[in-house]
Amino acid sequence: MAHFLLDGHHKTAAAAANKTPVRLLTFVSAGESLACDEELLRLPEIIMAAGQRKVGR
Repeated sequence: MAHFLLDGHHKTAAAAANKTPVRLLTFVSAGESLACDEELLRLPEIIMAAGQRKVGR
């Protein structure tokens, strides 16, 4: 999965410098995805697990 930051790079850079979390809004095109249905259904779980990893890892 790739994320593209369309706006807010200054806010993201400041959060990274302060080691504070950033909330992202993610859009997924299920029709164009290479993922199977099972993987798409697990996507919220996968994103939440990735977001709970500590900063700096």
